Amino acid sequence: MATAGAVTMGLALTSGAAVVPAAVAVDGVTTIELDADHAWFGQIADVPVTVTEGGAPAEGHVQLFVDGSRQVPLIELSGGRATLPLFTDLQTVGVHELEVRHLDPDATSECRCASSATTSVEILEPSAPLLTPASWIHGAPTTLRFDVTGTDLPTLGSVELQLHDSVAAQLVDGVADLEIAGDEATGSMIVLVQRRAHGEVQTRWRLPVDVLPAPVTVGAEIPGTWRRGEIVRIPVEVTSAHGTPTGAVSVTLMDDGAGVPLTRESLVDGRAELAVDVADLPGGEQQIEVSVATGDGFESTRKQYTVDVLPAATRTVVSTASRWTYGTGRTVTVDVTSPAGTPEGRVVLYQAGTRIAGADLVQGHASVSVRGKKVEPGRRTIVAKFVPATPDHAASRTSWTQRVRKAQPTVRLRMKRTSYLAYADLTGGKPGRIVVRTTGVPEVGKLVLQTRDPAAKNDGWRSRKSWWLSRSEDGVQRIKVPGRYLDKVGGRTGRVYLRIRYIPADSEHVAKRRSPRVTIYHL
Repeated sequence: MATAGAVTMGLALTSGAAVVPAAVAVDGVTTIELDADHAWFGQIADVPVTVTEGGAPAEGHVQLFVDGSRQVPLIELSGGRATLPLFTDLQTVGVHELEVRHLDPDATSECRCASSATTSVEILEPSAPLLTPASWIHGAPTTLRFDVTGTDLPTLGSVELQLHDSVAAQLVDGVADLEIAGDEATGSMIVLVQRRAHGEVQTRWRLPVDVLPAPVTVGAEIPGTWRRGEIVRIPVEVTSAHGTPTGAVSVTLMDDGAGVPLTRESLVDGRAELAVDVADLPGGEQQIEVSVATGDGFESTRKQYTVDVLPAATRTVVSTASRWTYGTGRTVTVDVTSPAGTPEGRVVLYQAGTRIAGADLVQGHASVSVRGKKVEPGRRTIVAKFVPATPDHAASRTSWTQRVRKAQPTVRLRMKRTSYLAYADLTGGKPGRIVVRTTGVPEVGKLVLQTRDPAAKNDGWRSRKSWWLSRSEDGVQRIKVPGRYLDKVGGRTGRVYLRIRYIPADSEHVAKRRSPRVTIYHL
């Protein structure tokens, strides 16, 4: 393929405006020259393209892009030329960038661009309607008026409406009247060809139209009360003065203006019976719409009914530890199920009629965090209530007996020295440290030093000395143990055991606890 190439593009838009040439270079090899700088909204503007390589007609394909978006498929060059359609009705009124890309003739995809050219064109809005009326009843004879006086295009010539049977009329002072039978299959767009006075094509138009269907009457028998989980049967009859309508009937739930399809059945001799499964419907007063989508030019219509949908039952199941500890937070897992979809709402826990915690459901599941002091120690009955967020589901509840034990403190005694020589003087105070930790409650209470000499005649634990532990000490107290409590009977060698008994001030909520023993060695 040649290394140098050029694309020349002209918009074939004949108008009273002067020629506005524009040239844009891309890599120094691609140029564009426009015959006019605007098109009219609704036109199918022809974009003639000429591509050369080294001064000779190029081969391959060209492609049109508007504002970077592809508008038409690849079109093959013939003698270096091609005509690309610009559908202005797909764009907005205003200035748009046009780009023509020349693709390598050996390209196997649309990505191998040999050269390209860009320029801009303005799409204008005609000052007068091009087509009136823009709508008519299917089957009714109608006169369509085509008017180009709101553009700068010639007002003489003819116009042809391209249907299965073409309809043509002469333009007189820019206006032509087209007689149609009204039963033509036009769709939502019609294409008109505007010709000059000598018969050659001036331009083409693609304009929107609305063909109104023949009216019909719909009768439906809908019960006023529905219950979720049941099947509701709705007989429907559709009639028309123009014959027996065909098509289908649909039942739709109107949810905040948005339709949720429920069922659909085809019409047989203008009748249909529809079955609606109420399981997935929200509860409460609902708007149900019966719509008829007909064919063969009949009207598609709809009618709304108000029904009362009773809510679906729900089931609440809880899961938690069999034993809680006062002062320690716990999580209660709650699952809410329903045969009519996943419930939405909130789960609230109550104990003795008082709300203790709550959480929102997420996909029918909630993890409810209960603070450590919300439930008193003992055997307590807790109720879990599901409060639905919508009338889709009914409320439900369950209860269980929960065992809550007192807060469980940990007590530790640490002595700075744990070994002494036998017969040594232990009359002075020996330093130690007591640490009490209780989750969720302050460490306040009485500390009792207990000792035990396994060699003594009475070798049991004996309470020796006590201290008070206050909130300001934050569970830590430094002590001095009198030496006489550490000595063995007769000053002999061996072991003496020490421990601390913690008696909490709030014994209603906190359990008593003893520390592990500390061994004092006499060598």
